[in-house]
Amino acid sequence: MLLTPALAAEVGDESCLTELSACLKDPAANRFATAAMWAIFHRHPNPDITALMQQGMALMDAGTTNTAKQRAALEVFEQVCKLEPSYAEGHNKRATVLYLMNNYNDSIEVCKLALQLNPYHFGAASGMGLCHLGNGDLKEALAAFELALSIHPGMEPTQTYVTALRAKLADDAQEQ
Repeated sequence: MLLTPALAAEVGDESCLTELSACLKDPAANRFATAAMWAIFHRHPNPDITALMQQGMALMDAGTTNTAKQRAALEVFEQVCKLEPSYAEGHNKRATVLYLMNNYNDSIEVCKLALQLNPYHFGAASGMGLCHLGNGDLKEALAAFELALSIHPGMEPTQTYVTALRAKLADDAQEQ
């Protein structure tokens, strides 16, 4: 039987994240490991939590520009976090909705919590970088994006942010 990311995630759990994160550094295994890690991040053993996560993600997807749906998604993810405070992906999704609502400072704090709960969560680190960018804090954005790349070196959009921020900060330093 061929091992697919979905199968790896189905048979694996968070104890596999160390091995999978090592695969993120291998260009040949990067996509496989990324997909497996996202599947593990999203999976929860409680079907009620899984259902709430799916409900919240549907609201979030529909609410990228709809504040009522964003608020509804936030309420769902807050419920998930209240029921399962150690579930990093619940916090990550809550941080994502806060970001979509331009509530960058709260999102940053929630990203930090998600990373405390799951230090392999490259999505939370990258999201934190986007929030710092939204706040105009380029040095903190760079630090967050570099953290994301230390976890997942193959994140191409994040690599682009790091390159651009390094150049911008170097230019700013020369102007002073």
